[in-house]
Amino acid sequence: MIRATVRKRGTTEPLKGALIRVTKKNGPAAEKNPLGRGLTDQRGEALVAVPGIPVTTFGEDERSVTSNEIDVTIATFFDPNASGVPDPDDLEARRTSLKTTTTDTRLASGRIFSMTLEVPLP
Repeated sequence: MIRATVRKRGTTEPLKGALIRVTKKNGPAAEKNPLGRGLTDQRGEALVAVPGIPVTTFGEDERSVTSNEIDVTIATFFDPNASGVPDPDDLEARRTSLKTTTTDTRLASGRIFSMTLEVPLP
């Protein structure tokens, strides 16, 4: 589970209707198959469920055989020209042309990951 706050970079201004997209980092079909998605509310906050994270999995580096975390990329997409509640499928389809920010992290089953994401806007 990810608890996110999305703001305009360099301010405390919340960004309503931002799409948060979670993908497995460097997975074979990572871009096509998000692990989870969510939209921010009027306060710029969102909860994004990421189902299917295994309790234990094979380690992703040469130092460990097993791991309880997976490497993910969390991306935020925002359309500054949108009005009302945006359609997440529309944002998903247009994500390459939207203002974005990404961060890499590790998620574990049963753990809530809290973060603030800042989107660069003029």
